[in-house]
Amino acid sequence: MNLLNQIPFWKGTRLRIKNPEVSVSFYEKFFAMKNVHVLKDPENKKDVYYLGNIPESEQVEAGSEEGNQFIKSANYTLIELLHDYSVERSDDFFYNNGNVEPVR
Repeated sequence: MNLLNQIPFWKGTRLRIKNPEVSVSFYEKFFAMKNVHVLKDPENKKDVYYLGNIPESEQVEAGSEEGNQFIKSANYTLIELLHDYSVERSDDFFYNNGNVEPVR
């Protein structure tokens, strides 16, 4: 495989979320993204949701083995929404976006 002849693309990024139902719905509604795959990891108390703008002809069932293979091989930009179970029980939890002290 000659990497010099391939067109580079942005594979994806990961965002931490507090409420997966609200976050997945937001990206589906406002960005027309589809939930491509979900990796459930209750042992480590986290789940990862993969979303992207995938043509209907290539969409797979989220949570299936086909979805797992798709996220590894597809040439589409995906976002990963990481849900850590521990943050949903904390009403005062928030993510610092870098615009407030102490990291400003």
